[in-house]
Amino acid sequence: MTGRQTIRMWISAIVLFAVVTAPCFSAVDVDDTQEAFFTLRYERIIKTTIIALFTQDSIYIPITQVFSLAKINHELDNDSKTLQGVFSRRMIKYSINAATLTAYFDGREIFLDSSDIIVRDLDWYVLPHVLQKIFGIEVKVEFKDLRITLLSKEKLPILLEREREAARQTALA
Repeated sequence: MTGRQTIRMWISAIVLFAVVTAPCFSAVDVDDTQEAFFTLRYERIIKTTIIALFTQDSIYIPITQVFSLAKINHELDNDSKTLQGVFSRRMIKYSINAATLTAYFDGREIFLDSSDIIVRDLDWYVLPHVLQKIFGIEVKVEFKDLRITLLSKEKLPILLEREREAARQTALA
């Protein structure tokens, strides 16, 4: 058995036995929710392990962790159940309210279903289509490889930062 196969076996074992019991705010039954380690990827910049939640037929992505990694401006207020900030170079204001299941993006009101979001003390978890619906970020989930890939027509801030760094290095050379 190779090292990669051993790691995959351990990850599979963890996925099977890691039952999530932390307090949460959601219509999703906590007893049916489990944690799984996935590799998150964006372009060739982000390649890191995150913990996603999954049920029998859905996967939930940790939105504030993903936003932090992609350097998307955000502020989480668990007391009021709101996540807000600005998105992209165009400085588009957005807000997501988990209590009212509404989101606002660039003046548009977007309605969410109660099963679209799980609010936890440390992070919020959303179904992949929520990122597409609000921000235009496509989330490709590959269960076989335990990989989540972000695809966006709009360059995310971390990519813009790397491009500026590369341009600066080129200018200095």
